Amino acid sequence: MNFAAPSLDHDRAQALFGQLVDEQLAPAEEQALRSHLDACADCQHELERYARTVTLVRSLERERAPAELAAQVMKRVRRRRRHLFGLQGGRFFEHVSMPAEVAVPVVLVAIAAAALIVLLLQ
Repeated sequence: MNFAAPSLDHDRAQALFGQLVDEQLAPAEEQALRSHLDACADCQHELERYARTVTLVRSLERERAPAELAAQVMKRVRRRRRHLFGLQGGRFFEHVSMPAEVAVPVVLVAIAAAALIVLLLQ
Protein backbone atom coordinates (compact mmCIF):
# COMPACT_ATOMS: atom_id res chain seq x y z
CA MET A 1 0.00 0.00 0.00
CA ASN A 2 1.18 3.53 -0.70
CA PHE A 3 0.26 6.04 2.01
CA ALA A 4 0.35 9.77 1.38
CA ALA A 5 3.02 11.62 3.33
CA PRO A 6 1.59 13.83 6.10
CA SER A 7 1.54 17.50 5.26
CA LEU A 8 3.90 19.83 7.10
CA ASP A 9 3.45 23.44 8.11
CA HIS A 10 6.21 25.98 7.42
CA ASP A 11 7.70 25.83 10.93
CA ARG A 12 7.93 22.03 10.98
CA ALA A 13 9.31 21.95 7.43
CA GLN A 14 12.00 24.50 8.26
CA ALA A 15 12.86 22.65 11.46
CA LEU A 16 13.78 19.63 9.30
CA PHE A 17 16.20 21.51 7.02
CA GLY A 18 19.25 20.61 9.09
CA GLN A 19 18.47 16.91 9.03
CA LEU A 20 17.74 17.07 5.30
CA VAL A 21 21.07 18.76 4.53
CA ASP A 22 22.87 16.23 6.76
CA GLU A 23 20.95 13.38 5.09
CA GLN A 24 19.56 12.21 8.43
CA LEU A 25 15.82 12.23 7.75
CA ALA A 26 13.74 9.10 7.87
CA PRO A 27 12.28 8.30 4.44
CA ALA A 28 8.72 9.26 5.47
CA GLU A 29 9.88 12.62 6.89
CA GLU A 30 11.95 13.33 3.79
CA GLN A 31 8.99 12.53 1.55
CA ALA A 32 6.74 14.83 3.59
CA LEU A 33 9.32 17.61 3.47
CA ARG A 34 9.89 17.23 -0.27
CA SER A 35 6.11 17.33 -0.84
CA HIS A 36 5.92 20.55 1.17
CA LEU A 37 8.87 22.03 -0.73
CA ASP A 38 7.24 21.18 -4.08
CA ALA A 39 4.25 23.30 -3.11
CA CYS A 40 5.95 26.09 -1.12
CA ALA A 41 8.22 28.57 -2.87
CA ASP A 42 9.00 30.37 0.42
CA CYS A 43 10.34 27.19 2.03
CA GLN A 44 12.26 26.30 -1.14
CA HIS A 45 13.96 29.69 -0.92
CA GLU A 46 14.67 29.25 2.81
CA LEU A 47 16.14 25.78 2.21
CA GLU A 48 18.44 27.17 -0.49
CA ARG A 49 19.62 29.91 1.89
CA TYR A 50 20.10 27.40 4.68
CA ALA A 51 22.06 24.99 2.47
CA ARG A 52 24.30 27.83 1.19
CA THR A 53 25.00 28.94 4.75
CA VAL A 54 25.87 25.40 5.86
CA THR A 55 28.16 24.99 2.85
CA LEU A 56 29.93 28.28 3.65
CA VAL A 57 30.37 27.43 7.32
CA ARG A 58 31.68 23.96 6.52
CA SER A 59 34.19 25.43 4.07
CA LEU A 60 35.75 27.70 6.72
CA GLU A 61 39.14 26.73 8.01
CA ARG A 62 39.02 25.73 11.65
CA GLU A 63 41.00 27.97 13.94
CA ARG A 64 42.58 26.74 17.16
CA ALA A 65 42.79 28.83 20.27
CA PRO A 66 46.32 29.60 21.43
CA ALA A 67 47.52 27.06 24.02
CA GLU A 68 47.91 29.80 26.63
CA LEU A 69 44.27 30.84 26.25
CA ALA A 70 43.07 27.25 26.54
CA ALA A 71 45.15 26.81 29.72
CA GLN A 72 43.70 30.00 31.25
CA VAL A 73 40.16 28.94 30.46
CA MET A 74 40.65 25.49 31.98
CA LYS A 75 42.21 27.03 35.10
CA ARG A 76 39.14 29.22 35.56
CA VAL A 77 36.80 26.28 34.96
CA ARG A 78 38.57 24.20 37.62
CA ARG A 79 38.53 27.12 40.08
CA ARG A 80 34.85 27.73 39.42
CA ARG A 81 34.03 24.02 39.79
CA ARG A 82 35.83 23.91 43.16
CA HIS A 83 33.88 26.96 44.29
CA LEU A 84 30.54 25.53 43.12
CA PHE A 85 31.03 22.33 45.07
CA GLY A 86 31.95 24.18 48.26
CA LEU A 87 35.57 23.08 48.33
CA GLN A 88 37.01 26.58 48.47
CA GLY A 89 39.26 26.77 51.51
CA GLY A 90 38.16 23.36 52.76
CA ARG A 91 34.72 24.58 53.89
CA PHE A 92 31.74 22.67 52.53
CA PHE A 93 28.52 24.33 51.31
CA GLU A 94 29.58 27.78 52.41
CA HIS A 95 27.91 29.17 49.31
CA VAL A 96 24.47 27.76 50.20
CA SER A 97 22.18 30.23 51.91
CA MET A 98 18.70 29.43 53.13
CA PRO A 99 16.17 31.62 54.95
CA ALA A 100 15.44 30.55 58.54
CA GLU A 101 11.77 29.89 57.75
CA VAL A 102 12.95 27.24 55.29
CA ALA A 103 15.97 25.96 57.21
CA VAL A 104 14.17 25.28 60.50
CA PRO A 105 11.50 22.93 59.03
CA VAL A 106 14.15 21.18 56.93
CA VAL A 107 16.30 20.55 60.00
CA LEU A 108 13.30 19.40 62.04
CA VAL A 109 12.23 16.96 59.32
CA ALA A 110 15.79 15.64 59.09
CA ILE A 111 15.89 15.07 62.86
CA ALA A 112 12.49 13.37 62.82
CA ALA A 113 13.59 11.14 59.92
CA ALA A 114 16.78 10.19 61.74
CA ALA A 115 14.81 9.38 64.92
CA LEU A 116 12.35 7.27 62.93
CA ILE A 117 15.20 5.34 61.30
CA VAL A 118 16.76 4.68 64.69
CA LEU A 119 13.42 3.44 66.05
CA LEU A 120 12.85 1.18 63.07
CA LEU A 121 16.31 -0.34 63.32
CA GLN A 122 15.82 -1.32 66.99
